[in-house]
Order: sequence, then structure tokens, then C-alpha cells
Amino acid sequence: MTESSNPDHRWSELVALVHQEFEQHQQDPNALFQADRTRLKLSAMIPRTYPSERFSVKLDEETVLTGDLPAIAVQFYEEYRKDVVRRGA
Repeated sequence: MTESSNPDHRWSELVALVHQEFEQHQQDPNALFQADRTRLKLSAMIPRTYPSERFSVKLDEETVLTGDLPAIAVQFYEEYRKDVVRRGA
């Protein structure tokens, strides 16, 4: 199995790309972002919500294995930002 077809490697790569997206937008990924490999779920905390609300996306194994990881990371961040604005946070 090559690294590009290894689900754990691809997941780690996706998580790193999402971290980069948050950093590029001056957001702290360590404070906001969580990744759940078992559930293939990406989530981020919505600031100034109580109790703390989260924006989340569940992926499937096929998407992780064959998807365009940089595009998935960008889309996750963009959708997260839209949700933050929609909630007025």
C-alpha cells in the first residue's frame, strides 16, 4: 500500500491542510479545530456561542482516499466561516 492510498496517511495529510487553512486566516487551529479519525469527522468551534456550538462535516472513506485534499480543506474552512457569519459569532 502506497502512502497515497493509505487512509491514515491521507487523513493526517487532510488534518494538516485544514490546520494550514486556519493559520492562513489568522485563526488558531489548536483552539478551534478538531478531527476525529474514527468517525471521519472534521469540526470547529463557533466562537462566542454558549454552550459551545460546532460546525462539523462527516466524510466517507472514499472521499478521504480519493478526494482532492487541498480542496476539501479549503471548502471546510470556507463553509465554517459562512456558518460563523450566519450565527453572528
